[in-house]
Amino acid sequence: MKAKFLITALFFTTTLVMADCCSESTQKNIHIEQPLVRPAQVGTNTGAYMKIKLDCMKATDTLLSAECNVCERVELHDHINDNGIMRMRPIHNVIIKDGEVNFKPGGLHIMLMGLKRDLKEGETLKIRLNFEKAGAIDINYTIKNPVA
Repeated sequence: MKAKFLITALFFTTTLVMADCCSESTQKNIHIEQPLVRPAQVGTNTGAYMKIKLDCMKATDTLLSAECNVCERVELHDHINDNGIMRMRPIHNVIIKDGEVNFKPGGLHIMLMGLKRDLKEGETLKIRLNFEKAGAIDINYTIKNPVA
């Protein structure tokens, strides 16, 4: 009888812990994978790419903006098909749902506009990502061409 009670208690405790894995307090666990920026020359624009993953697949957060001190302006961008022509367009934010979102060439990306210096392959560059729930996160991006 005692063993049955302990097993039942353990089951309910585990269930409560598992159910809480996606609570507001744990949604700050954001991981940035494969952060990279295309090499570019001073005065031009370039894109930054990554995969944003949340610890819990049911969690959500919203990327509100990005900041970088080596350019005049930073925008979140997406691509749309405009009558058969792919065009970039600025967007206000990116909702991370189902646990992850990919920023890649031809899709979502961070646009670094008006570079103040050359970005050479092999260097690193700090970009601050501002999330609705997780707040500001500084990420070191590797400067290299993305693999297609």
